[in-house]
Amino acid sequence: MKNLTLIIAFACTQLFAQSQASDSLLQVLNKAKGSEQVNILNQLFDQWIDDDPVKAIGYTHEALMLANEFNDQIGRAKAYSNMGIAYKEQGALDKALEYLTIADTIFRDLKVEEEMAGCMTNIGMIYSLKGDYALALKYYQEAIKVFESFKDSKQIVKVLNNIGDAYSDLGNFTEALKAFENAVTLSSVAGQIPPELHLNIGDLYLHEGQQAKAVEFYEKALAGTTPPHDHILQINIHTSLGKAWLGLGDSKKSEKNLTEALSISELHHVYVYEPAIYKSLASTYAREGRMKDAYEAMLKFENSRERIFNEESNRKIDQMEMVIGIQEKEKQILTMKKDEAIRNFQVQRTQLGIILVIISIITIMLLVNI
Repeated sequence: MKNLTLIIAFACTQLFAQSQASDSLLQVLNKAKGSEQVNILNQLFDQWIDDDPVKAIGYTHEALMLANEFNDQIGRAKAYSNMGIAYKEQGALDKALEYLTIADTIFRDLKVEEEMAGCMTNIGMIYSLKGDYALALKYYQEAIKVFESFKDSKQIVKVLNNIGDAYSDLGNFTEALKAFENAVTLSSVAGQIPPELHLNIGDLYLHEGQQAKAVEFYEKALAGTTPPHDHILQINIHTSLGKAWLGLGDSKKSEKNLTEALSISELHHVYVYEPAIYKSLASTYAREGRMKDAYEAMLKFENSRERIFNEESNRKIDQMEMVIGIQEKEKQILTMKKDEAIRNFQVQRTQLGIILVIISIITIMLLVNI
């Protein structure tokens, strides 16, 4: 109960801090003008993308319109980049790629290299999600070269982690491990190794059947987490530890870690991980000869998987409706711009006609005088 109270207090503190930061930016926005407005709106996107994607996209849409109005090319590129990130998070990969490519082109033209490298990293992630690992790796390598020129070790570690993931998906254990170990070395020089790196290395060894080595890295990953902030990471680590200990024949340690993963999942209402946990628990119980418990765990596995599938389907429907809504809004904006351009042309044509009439009258008067 004490832990739950601490978690709730932490969540409330985080939400309050975020709300304060957002309110502060909105106050500045009311007084800002021109490119400063564009910059603040793009910052508001960063504030809300995790908790309210629709609100975040609204802010960056407004940033894009103002950037076009004020001819703010950097603000425009950042807005396009934000749109790409938002669409990527919603699973609309082709649309995300379209926006990120526009942003990448603008950043290249302006020679804003750090922003360009960030764009290339996101483009690489999209190609990786699409299964085009060759193109993903190409973009990752380009991004690393830029980050190396700025000696930005934090970003290099992130890209190396992405490279390791890509090679892991390709089944290239050697290259994946090399990328992850390079990231660990670089992180250790900086003073802090992200626990995700140890988890990824552990997963590689688990996949290769080296359970003892996997456990070693999972324990390192777990030691690097900070509850309750890293609860999703902890769920993944405990689940992986459960599988590794089962492979080593220690069903007690396997059950302990899987039960812990389940407890964290229930505590934070992160139900998407439950099917995998129940499935591993069923295997653990079966290894111990507890067939009744194994059967019940399999029933829970089926029930949770069905529930997650239905929730996921509804979520995807909601996301696609949101994407369609945004696309409709974009069409409306384009139509408004075309109408405005037509009106401007008509006004210019009318003005030109008036000028020609005036010139004709002056010419006639001059001729008459002559």
